[in-house]
Amino acid sequence: MTTISQNVLDTLVVGIYEDVQMLFIMMIDYEEELDMKSKYHLWRQTIITRRSNST
Repeated sequence: MTTISQNVLDTLVVGIYEDVQMLFIMMIDYEEELDMKSKYHLWRQTIITRRSNST
């Protein structure tokens, strides 16, 4: 009975670790996407401002 319980616990730990790892990767991807969007909007605003100033 101890062996079965240990196998179940090991399986759960591995599953939880994989889920946490996936969540961490998703958070990093989300932060990178937000950063890219923010840089794009800053770049776009800079271009608009330069065009407005040049006319």
